[in-house]
Amino acid sequence: MGSVNEAEQKTLADLEWDQVERAVGERCRGPLGERLTLRLAESFDETERAIDEAKEAWALLVRNEPLPLDGICEIEASLQHLDREGVLDGSALKDIRMTLRVAGALRRFLGQRKESVPHLYRVCAIDPTLDGLEEEVGMSIGDDGTILDSASAELARLREEAGNLRARIIRKLEDLIQKRSAILQDSFHTIREGRYVLPVRADAHERFHGIVHGSSASGATIFVEPRELVERGNRLKMAQAELEREERRILAALSDLVRQYVPQLRAAAEALDHADLRGASAKLAVDLRAEFVELSAEPRISLRAARHPLLVLRGIQVVSNDIDLKGGEALVISGPNAGGKTVALKMLGLAALMTRAGLPVPVAEGSVCGFFAPVLAAVGDEQSLARSLSTFSAHLVTLRTVLEQANERVLVLLDELAGATDPEAGAALACAIVSTLVERGAAVAVTTHYEALKALAAERDEMHNAAVGFDFDEMAPTFRLRMGVPGGSNALEVARRFGIPADVVDAARTALPEHSRSFETLVAKLDTATKAALEEQAALQDERAKVGQERAKLDARRQELAAREAKGLGR
Repeated sequence: MGSVNEAEQKTLADLEWDQVERAVGERCRGPLGERLTLRLAESFDETERAIDEAKEAWALLVRNEPLPLDGICEIEASLQHLDREGVLDGSALKDIRMTLRVAGALRRFLGQRKESVPHLYRVCAIDPTLDGLEEEVGMSIGDDGTILDSASAELARLREEAGNLRARIIRKLEDLIQKRSAILQDSFHTIREGRYVLPVRADAHERFHGIVHGSSASGATIFVEPRELVERGNRLKMAQAELEREERRILAALSDLVRQYVPQLRAAAEALDHADLRGASAKLAVDLRAEFVELSAEPRISLRAARHPLLVLRGIQVVSNDIDLKGGEALVISGPNAGGKTVALKMLGLAALMTRAGLPVPVAEGSVCGFFAPVLAAVGDEQSLARSLSTFSAHLVTLRTVLEQANERVLVLLDELAGATDPEAGAALACAIVSTLVERGAAVAVTTHYEALKALAAERDEMHNAAVGFDFDEMAPTFRLRMGVPGGSNALEVARRFGIPADVVDAARTALPEHSRSFETLVAKLDTATKAALEEQAALQDERAKVGQERAKLDARRQELAAREAKGLGR
């Protein structure tokens, strides 16, 4: 997974990166899906290559020309066995043959389209001499892993000999079943200890000469090899032993042959895995209606109509939002609990990580993302019982790491920064940390209920407020993110919505400091005005659409009249 330090490992856990890996793995067509760990690019150039490759796979997919990857098998264990001078069985050789077949198909497919998929053609190069190996193995090993008669003339001869002996034995057994049915338990023959036998009644076995090879669980049946078939049975056993020796010789020879190509086979398997990953990324783009963002050399993120990818994967109807952030700037997101602040925060982080992994992001066309490494997050309850750390203490340990690593290529995500402590001290600490991170060039997104931090964002040019809205008519969050304005926590309205008695809520409102009541009132008025403006804008757009439709009808009528007039003049 590229070079991921401990702090970024925590980020991956906080952002549920394993769910992204699972989604991509489920769209793989080979064994990669079972062991997928997404690699995060370590440089801008590597990120650019990953995106270019995935876009080529996506272009093929939308043209209904998906990469030909069906039939890939897991062969690494077999290659390791060959490294140890081991001999492969028919099943392992079959898997290698099937994988070679897919590798050849992919090489030819990309070769025919190398002008349109130059990046995939280059990175998925496969040694063409493996075609000959696939043909050699295919002459000896069938699609079910059995050794074919064509593997050697001796094998074919021995199989024919054994088959003839077996047929003669069976004919004789069937003849005996007809003649000696009176002392047989049933009219069938079977095999015991590798010998053909008949089921003789225990009370009559002395009247049937031969070698006993066992009895039934009840003891009522004795399994006897007829005396007249003993010699033929011996010859069959000898033929089978020779046959097994020849099969072992063939498997050893094929293993020696394949062993000479182990490096090329490993490279081909890696190329197939790489193609499978890019193909899965393309399938993810289609399934999520996602886009490959434009990669920016600048440390900035500008997402249009962005949706949280994990929510989309779960089939949840997601409100899309625009969101912008640059290095050396901070975005302070505020608003009610359960209103989508943390969702917006995680959406930013996942967009940056998915871009580094060469994955599409659920955004609209025109979205841009720079290369951020590492992405550092402090999201959720960070209490650590193992390290005897409280929630706030663990949060401070994470913040110390974030401050140590902050620079212009770092994206920092802070959820409820400096919470779980004295509000005034927490607010002061939050303001100081955000200011320091911005000064160090990091791109910072932080969620908060602290009015001091919202006020700081309103005062500083390099800091910006954003709010998740609250519908006071419906008394519910809108999940709509509005850039440039702070949001109210609306804690009392949320409390009322969740069933806290009205007298308790009213008492709490009375106890609020005047400046807090004024701020909440201002935000409420702003929300109401914004809602009215959006409704007016929607109405204007509807009206504009109707005018456009009427104009189109008039134009069509005008053209019709002109055509009639021209036709009349022509007469």
